[in-house]
Amino acid sequence: MKDLPSSVQHSLTYLKYVKETIDSLTRWSVEHTLRDHVLVIGAVSSLKYLIPPLRSQKHIPIVLLHTEPPTDRFWETEEDLKDIFYVKGSGIDVSDLIRGGIRKALRVLIVAHNLQTDGQLTEVSDSNVILSYLAIIRLKRLNPNLFFIAELSSEHNAKFFKFSKPNQSIYHTPAFAAGHILSASLLDTLICQAYYKPFIISILQLLVNNS
Repeated sequence: MKDLPSSVQHSLTYLKYVKETIDSLTRWSVEHTLRDHVLVIGAVSSLKYLIPPLRSQKHIPIVLLHTEPPTDRFWETEEDLKDIFYVKGSGIDVSDLIRGGIRKALRVLIVAHNLQTDGQLTEVSDSNVILSYLAIIRLKRLNPNLFFIAELSSEHNAKFFKFSKPNQSIYHTPAFAAGHILSASLLDTLICQAYYKPFIISILQLLVNNS
């Protein structure tokens, strides 16, 4: 390794550090070791932007459930890694959800996969989100106080959620009103509105950070 260029040595050292860090976060199951945690289902592209809002009120454990471990370096210090765990599994598998501690979880966040075909989002894009939602509904009786929210890439898929009508706008569905589904395009809409109504940013900061 000493014969390699310094840039290559640095890259290899960094990759080794990332692997060791992910290994230290990995758990086969947290069912019997955690409670009142947030279970995040799916691949999150920028965890460092997701974790602070989840912990804005208090420091709570976070469990990442996905078939692949996080690839981005979402930690800056050792403190950022405290009480963050990775469980390899799928949100559509009931046994994986149980290993992720859903029976004692406080909240569940299902992240959209953002699959695209020819640059256009299709109804298939949210298949894993919808199937995860159905699996969670099956387990809801085991944790009646569980609150969950699902992110949808396509607003048309809101029809698959409880009490929603086929041609109903996502913003008129009972699931959206209850805070259980969120459209990924909502942020784009808010950004556009913030140009004409700057106070929206202050309202969002209060909602997200509670400060």
